[in-house]
Amino acid sequence: MYPLKFKPITKKMLWGYEHWLVSLRPTEMSIVSNGKFANQSFYEVVSLDSQKYLGTELCKGETFPLLIKIIDARDKLSVQVHPTDAYAKQNETEQYGKNEIWYVLDAPKNAELMIGIKDGVSKEEFSQAVKDGDPSELINKLKVEKGSVINIPAGLLHSISENIKILEVQQNCDITYRVFDFNRVDANGNARTLHIDKALDVIDFSGQIKKQLSCGVEVSSENLIRIVHAANVYFALVEYRLSGEIVEVQSPERFSTFVCVSGTCKFICEDTVTEISAGESVFIPAAIGAYKIFGEATLMKSFVPNLAEFPEI
Repeated sequence: MYPLKFKPITKKMLWGYEHWLVSLRPTEMSIVSNGKFANQSFYEVVSLDSQKYLGTELCKGETFPLLIKIIDARDKLSVQVHPTDAYAKQNETEQYGKNEIWYVLDAPKNAELMIGIKDGVSKEEFSQAVKDGDPSELINKLKVEKGSVINIPAGLLHSISENIKILEVQQNCDITYRVFDFNRVDANGNARTLHIDKALDVIDFSGQIKKQLSCGVEVSSENLIRIVHAANVYFALVEYRLSGEIVEVQSPERFSTFVCVSGTCKFICEDTVTEISAGESVFIPAAIGAYKIFGEATLMKSFVPNLAEFPEI
């Protein structure tokens, strides 16, 4: 048992590219790129012993809980929203909805994201603006820069602006309701499908969902600064600013993943050394035990947490 690296799955989109780093989905399946399981699918490896790979707690679920991507937006993404678990189960074929979190890998000067409906805007007012052709003025804008972190719960309307690159950690769900696509058409002159009725069903018009950057909770130790950006029932996201060597002990209850966003580091487990650099990821099996991480790097660790171990974010 050792840290698994995967071959990225690159998907060309109307607006740019998605690079799926860790995926266990039938039509977008990660393939191992290192060690004795090289060229085997993530599913094949996990199936050898789901308890040892996913964890004693997480192997009980029917699907792998996370999906990790890099979004390279050359143009604006559609204005969109994702459903809750309850709405997805009732209206879609997927078991889960989609909560996600973004870490901004790169952004131009004065970059902005569309995040949430402006306070006081009603469902009826927004619906009319959509019918009139452009609801942009009713959507909240949020300035971001490299290193910004934004939590995007289900129900929070959002869009990524051009020339922004984002690491996205999300529930393992690919349901997106597009409400506005800036009147774009593809090479054949066709507009993409919109999902206005479903979007209006799930958009948060109450203003209860936060529309702000994550400040995180910082904990420093020798050779490492940890910043907890999110810890909820769906995922945790913890930034590791590594300078030297640390020892991690994996809980047998749950797996972890790391994405390197800058620098280079090595994961050392017994006689196995796995190196990653910016844009690469590793999957840490639940039963791997103790391992070392060595290098000068910024890493984003994601997993499904035991919430009793984390401060409220």
